[in-house]
Amino acid sequence: MPMIYVGEKSRLKSHSAVVKGSKSIVRVEIECLDALDLYSLLRELDDMAVRQATVTDKSEKGKRAKPLMIEDLRGRN
Repeated sequence: MPMIYVGEKSRLKSHSAVVKGSKSIVRVEIECLDALDLYSLLRELDDMAVRQATVTDKSEKGKRAKPLMIEDLRGRN
């Protein structure tokens, strides 16, 4: 599980969660009082998004398409 570093000059403003079936969405609001903390946080989130996209791309490349349901008409003349 990826971890996100929140700088000393940042603080948690609010958090909540919504559960829909087997999926959960967590919302976190962080107030950044320092530009460097904001930059670092955004950079970590961007890196996480890239890693997740890479994992998704690799798993989709390995999947084979389902075979077409085509009737075999050989020998029917």
